[in-house]
Amino acid sequence: MRNGVEKHASLFAESMIEALKKGTAPWQRPWRGAKAIYPHNFKTGHRYCGSNLLLLLAMEARHGYGDSRWGGFGQIRNAGGHVKKGQHGVPILIIKGSGGETVETIDGSGRMVEEKQGGRMYVSVQYVFNVEQTEGLTLPAVVTAKPEWNPQQAVEAVAHDAHIRIVEKQGGQAAYDPTNDLIKMPARHQFDSADQYYLTLLHELGHATSHASRLNRDVPHDRKNTLEYAIEELRAEMTAMMSGARLEIGHNPRHGESYVAFWLDAAGNDPNYIRNAARDAQAISTWLLRNHAQGAAERSDGLKSAA
Repeated sequence: MRNGVEKHASLFAESMIEALKKGTAPWQRPWRGAKAIYPHNFKTGHRYCGSNLLLLLAMEARHGYGDSRWGGFGQIRNAGGHVKKGQHGVPILIIKGSGGETVETIDGSGRMVEEKQGGRMYVSVQYVFNVEQTEGLTLPAVVTAKPEWNPQQAVEAVAHDAHIRIVEKQGGQAAYDPTNDLIKMPARHQFDSADQYYLTLLHELGHATSHASRLNRDVPHDRKNTLEYAIEELRAEMTAMMSGARLEIGHNPRHGESYVAFWLDAAGNDPNYIRNAARDAQAISTWLLRNHAQGAAERSDGLKSAA
């Protein structure tokens, strides 16, 4: 099993570095219609998250897959299909625990599950295949449905749940002020669209979780030319991308070549750091959207009850 974990880490690092050099890393590209384009399981509909999400996005770009549905070998076989000869699966991580306290968390397939914390953690690897690597599957066309919520209002709710003050100023720049614990935003009319405003806000909300009253993360906010701060920018960028996917508002990259140079430099010294940043970003996004996830589940239950 250790070999599988190492293969995931190696493939993840290799893919992210390759994508960074080409300017095609998932957080460097604008994404629209989040429900249709983010990798998800063809059988359950659950979306992948964390480093699994980024790795599958990178594999879709590398191989030119036009379908974002994936599944395990057994799922494909049970659905009446088979993997084409010569095709290779992508290793994704499944993290589970035993003993300790039962909590809700997200597993490697993107599902909200109950797990034990405070006990032992177990990591397993599952290989998944894109549906374009298969034959014999009869699947419905992907239909992009409108979300059951207003994505922009959802971002407002996320900001409210974080208990963070937002100050808009004409001609200003978007930034998190850790000293006063507030987010500074340009006036809304300075953005090309309302979505652009909220996508930028998601990025700054990622930074704001570093405050002691939230996730208490040590960040050198006053040393912005350091590699440590560049990594924090990477966390925030990944957080915005992951949160934008969950809220179905999309993603728009904020950083160019200067930060990419920092990221590539760090990746050259420690390829695992991007995977660690992805892990941190998933934890940040999960914390920011904790009430949204519960609300979405309640809305789904309400629809089932009405049916």
